[in-house]
Amino acid sequence: MNNTVQKNETKGLFFGIMAYSLWGLLPIFWKQLDSVNALEILAHRISWSFVMLLLLNIFSGKKSILLEVLKNKKKLLTTILAGFFISANWGIYIWAMVSEKIVESGIGYYLNPIMTVALGGLVLKEKLDKGVYLSIIIAAIGLFIMTISYGHIPWVSFLLALSFAMYGLVKKLADVDAIVSLLIETAFLLPFALAFLLYIRLKGNYAFGSSGFYITAMLMLTGLATSIPMLLFSEGVKRLRLSIMGFLQYISPSIQIILGLLVYKESLDKIGAIAFAFTIAAVIVFTLTRSYNKNT
Repeated sequence: MNNTVQKNETKGLFFGIMAYSLWGLLPIFWKQLDSVNALEILAHRISWSFVMLLLLNIFSGKKSILLEVLKNKKKLLTTILAGFFISANWGIYIWAMVSEKIVESGIGYYLNPIMTVALGGLVLKEKLDKGVYLSIIIAAIGLFIMTISYGHIPWVSFLLALSFAMYGLVKKLADVDAIVSLLIETAFLLPFALAFLLYIRLKGNYAFGSSGFYITAMLMLTGLATSIPMLLFSEGVKRLRLSIMGFLQYISPSIQIILGLLVYKESLDKIGAIAFAFTIAAVIVFTLTRSYNKNT
């Protein structure tokens, strides 16, 4: 490996680690807004993300790419569909953060890579080896144990994993530049976000501008909190193999679960711990299998 390639991969590793570390630490940010309605937070996240991404598209010279996507009906509709899945993921995630379900959401993101691979096999007809099938079965057992423990399906974990996996699948099918794609996704969601903000403003149940400077500033910063990790992720994925980026993904839920257990004192009973152990076992089998197949 020459020095140029090695430096490029080192930069990619840095960007990837930073992206997933920031995503893992984001619960601290969202916890500052636990007095605000989750839907209002989501609406502000969409609105301020649009502003940030519009500026990024202008200053990064991606106008021609944007126009090309807008003229391509198939890519445009696929990107809009991606916007639906990422908004669902954001909404569930924010609700989980302000509802003391940080650990459960972290488990969801542990399940996400495995669910992504499963969708790749089912939808894209990608070849799945026996180890991947085994990891899916182990993860399913863990999810079943959690269901028995809770007395209901742990829908936060399941829906977070499914929505982000579907988002990744649709993004794969769209094959659009990351910044341009996210701008279109937020542009599609923007009218709904603004309509909701106007509605709650008229109803008088509006945190922005009426709950003090700190809350207002934090709501404005939701755009930065969304855009910066996405940009770091985009720079990392350009420089690293997808298998490495997939492995780095486990940084985020690991930090998230540690925060939930140690900082925010969320509990994990014995049955929940056993279910979580199955999830970790599935991750280990999945990672080792992928690593082995890459080297053979």
